[in-house]
Amino acid sequence: MRSIRSGGGAIPFPRPEQAAALPWTDEDRELVADGVDTQFVGSPGTVVERLRPA
Repeated sequence: MRSIRSGGGAIPFPRPEQAAALPWTDEDRELVADGVDTQFVGSPGTVVERLRPA
């Protein structure tokens, strides 16, 4: 997600130790957090419910 959101495009998933070794900036963390916060996971009904305004 970090690579896609920062404009680098999709990359193969790194192994956990490779990912842990990457330098992360506050901007990287914000990009990833925004991506996670704007994803919906679940059945179609669950996703519809989450998309409805509160």
